[in-house]
Amino acid sequence: MSEAFDTFNINIFRVRHFVEIYKKQTKCRNTRGRTSTKETDILRSGVVFLHAAIEEYLRAVIFNIDMLKFKNGDGSVLRDVSLPLGDERPKRGEKFCVQELFAFREQSVEEILEKSIRDRVRFITFNNYQQICNELASVGVKIDGFADSKNLDDCIIRRHKIVHEADKNIRNSGKGNYRTSPINTNILQTWIDAEVSFIALVEEKIEAIKHDFAEKG
Repeated sequence: MSEAFDTFNINIFRVRHFVEIYKKQTKCRNTRGRTSTKETDILRSGVVFLHAAIEEYLRAVIFNIDMLKFKNGDGSVLRDVSLPLGDERPKRGEKFCVQELFAFREQSVEEILEKSIRDRVRFITFNNYQQICNELASVGVKIDGFADSKNLDDCIIRRHKIVHEADKNIRNSGKGNYRTSPINTNILQTWIDAEVSFIALVEEKIEAIKHDFAEKG
């Protein structure tokens, strides 16, 4: 398995810990009835971290495959990269003059190109299942179908709602209704399971790609 997969598993363990914290918190409650928004915010934090786990994994996978191709003489991975720009978002395939290379004069060409590839990849975001498949396909990881794709999309949509709308519940905003969308451990666990299954599928594809490169090398 890949190093990215090991990191993903560590992050998934951290997500599962949000569930355990929530269960301990609610088990010790002195009141009955619905859990408060403050308490369920633990689960919302878990959703945000869950999405971060898959994004971190996918970026690492795309970068590693790009570098594998690059080191095997495939210059096509440089098609849409620009010079390393630090914390600035790179512009795809931006032209530059020779003078701009002065800032990189103490680095080898290979070091510059690696940083350029890394810069391109680290700004990729994943907003739905189809985009994930498209980005993976761009490096040769083709996902023909994933039965639980709806849960991946649901998780991404909910993460966006939490981060950008504070999980506002627009359907039930009247008196006596919660102003945040409900969430429970079953919802988060379903999304965790979907993500774990999807990453396992991606790992199978990656191992096949590595095997092909090893045979050619």
